[in-house]
Amino acid sequence: MFSGFLKKLLFAREFSIIDGKINILGSRFVMLPDNMLLSIIKELDEKQVEEFSFNYMRQITPRLATDKTGMLQMVGDIFDIYGFGKFQIEDINIKKNNISVIISDIAQSADKENAEKNTKIIEFIIAGYFRAIFGKKMVCKTKKAGEAAIKFVFV
Repeated sequence: MFSGFLKKLLFAREFSIIDGKINILGSRFVMLPDNMLLSIIKELDEKQVEEFSFNYMRQITPRLATDKTGMLQMVGDIFDIYGFGKFQIEDINIKKNNISVIISDIAQSADKENAEKNTKIIEFIIAGYFRAIFGKKMVCKTKKAGEAAIKFVFV
C-alpha cells in the first residue's frame, strides 16, 4: 500500500521509476537496505549529514509547502517514504522554535554496536530539516530512547 504522500507525488509527476532511475522531487535516488545505507552514512561526520539534509529540504520545500506547518507535515511524509521511521510531532512552539518529535520504527543497522551512531545520524538529518524550516540552527537538547521509539527535543 502506498502512503498518501507518495500517491500525491505520483499524481503530480514528482515520483517516477523509469529505465532503472528513481526520481523523487527532481532528485535521483537509489534504493539500499537500511543497514547498508546507515553504514555508508556513518562514514560522514554529523555536520556533513546536517548540511546535506538542510540543502535537500531547501531544494524541495518550495515545491511542496509554503508555511512552517506544511513543511513540518512534509518532514513526516519524507520520513515515511524514505524509510527512516514513523515521524510524529509530540509538542511544538513555533514562536520559540522548539519542537519535540518521536520517531518509531526507526531505521537501525543490524550492528547493535553502532545503534547510538545510527540514532545520531537520524538526529542530524532532522536537525538539517528543521534548520531549513525554522531558519536557524536547531540543536537536539534531549534524546530519550524507548523500546520502539526515540524522542528528540530540538531548540
